[in-house]
Amino acid sequence: MGDLTDVRFESEIRRVDASCSWEGDAVVANLELEFVLAKGPAFTGENPEIVYFVGTTDKHRAVISKEKLTTTAVLPPDAKARAWKEKLAHRIPLAEGKSGSDYSIFIGFQLSREELDYNRRWYGR
Repeated sequence: MGDLTDVRFESEIRRVDASCSWEGDAVVANLELEFVLAKGPAFTGENPEIVYFVGTTDKHRAVISKEKLTTTAVLPPDAKARAWKEKLAHRIPLAEGKSGSDYSIFIGFQLSREELDYNRRWYGR
């Protein structure tokens, strides 16, 4: 990726709605993620596959789990952008003596090194 004219698309996770429930010795976070994708100057017409992750950390920010997921943005030929939602259940097994408040959930895009470098160059750290 050399400059902004090389951008195939831009995407963001616009909103996350969550509710939690207990299931035995685990907390289940029911998540609804809203994605947005906009075509860039180098868009090829292919429906892009977006790789993202849902991770759990303890209260010291040590990673307990990380799950990579994919979603595909289906863009009609005449559309410049599209929003869509994905629902998933993220299960957090509780260690003995722990409660749901001892954990945090992080959601983000799983970037390649090239994508990370591009974002750092154009949008800062």
